[in-house]
Amino acid sequence: MRKETLSYGIEQRRSLVKWGEVAGILSIFLLLPPFISIPIIISFLVTKTNTTRTQYYTYFACIAVYFAAINATKLPNGDQVQYYVAYMNVPKAGLHFYGKMIKMLREKRSNTDCRRKVKMEMINRPRRLRTSANLRKMVRETRMDKSSLIYPMFVKEGNDIREEIPSMDGQYRYSVDCMGFELERLLNAGVKNVMFFGIPDQKDEVGSGAYNENGIVQRALREAKEKFPELYLITDVCMCEYTSHGHCGMLCGHDVDNDRTLDLLAKTALSHVEAGADMVAPSDMMDGRVRAIRTMLDQAGHTGTPIMSYAVKYASAFYGPFREAAGSAPSFGDRRTYQMDFHNKREGIKEALLDVEEGADIIMVKPAMAYQDVITEVRKVVNTPVAAYSVSGEYAMVKAGAKLGYIDEERIIGEMAVGAYRAGADIYLTYFAKEIAKMMDEGKIG
Repeated sequence: MRKETLSYGIEQRRSLVKWGEVAGILSIFLLLPPFISIPIIISFLVTKTNTTRTQYYTYFACIAVYFAAINATKLPNGDQVQYYVAYMNVPKAGLHFYGKMIKMLREKRSNTDCRRKVKMEMINRPRRLRTSANLRKMVRETRMDKSSLIYPMFVKEGNDIREEIPSMDGQYRYSVDCMGFELERLLNAGVKNVMFFGIPDQKDEVGSGAYNENGIVQRALREAKEKFPELYLITDVCMCEYTSHGHCGMLCGHDVDNDRTLDLLAKTALSHVEAGADMVAPSDMMDGRVRAIRTMLDQAGHTGTPIMSYAVKYASAFYGPFREAAGSAPSFGDRRTYQMDFHNKREGIKEALLDVEEGADIIMVKPAMAYQDVITEVRKVVNTPVAAYSVSGEYAMVKAGAKLGYIDEERIIGEMAVGAYRAGADIYLTYFAKEIAKMMDEGKIG
């Protein structure tokens, strides 16, 4: 039995030798010019001993393949010059063929080697938890939910109005009679929290439209409560959209009078709650405004109405598109005497702690994208929920970049949202609320 096995093995090796000779002959044909290759092959056949008939047939088949290659490369007129050119082209083609074969063999060997190589002795392998989509989702550290999304919405005086905001592609100003279109879309997407920003027709020095019981926000609240009772309605409490000068409070000369503004802000918050607001969100950055609002709401019997304070609001260039959308740009100066210097983090912590002490139920950081470090620090020091506002400038940059083809819009939106939640936000205000809700449904984020 062992002898038969050995004999079979020897025959196998002999067969391999024979076919190796054939491959060598073909290689000579393909890689050398004819005036070199033909004499070599003839010499090999004349001097070779113990050549089988099959081998001779194979050698002549190689010669036939060789001349077929020559005919395939010559030009149609077929004169001697062109035949010679064809002879010279065969080695080139052969080299190209062998080059491709070597590349394929190397790739195959590489793929084989990677499976055979010795594994390192490692106990801790973080990649174990990244091997499938289900597993990656199972071990996510940051969890998100549609119920934490708030959609900012602009409502304005007039009828039959649905006008696109030039600097915010895809965002609109709605009159009260037309806003139902967008509110229904939000509900269908699973977004049930809306923040109203009002755009009045008339403005004055004290922003009286902000606390008018028939003001634009008040009418929008009553309409939304009647038509969409399942929505949770939040209002922005500020004076800038309603003052003729565009600042967030009453003026004393060219300065905003902090203390005189507090009563107007409290009156505005109360009028919103009485019109149907479920929550109020003061954004003015006046010192003491949370306490003033809390006091007035409690005295009126609205002790259960929460306050989401724009506690950590920076004087940011990211607000540009919003000011166009709301018509709230200051007519002179800027807002740096009441909004925070974006260099400061500790000041943001101080503002957050003060507002919690005054009765704020939720603390907001604004903007979100460039201030994730601040979100994290605020999250560490307060025991209230933390909100992050992805503002108009963030929205506009994504839209502009996507329109030019520079970025993947959906993936950028998802990364921005996850970044805010990962930094510590519990609530996310964003103009991309519908898109984010859809990504959550599809399991792409959340």
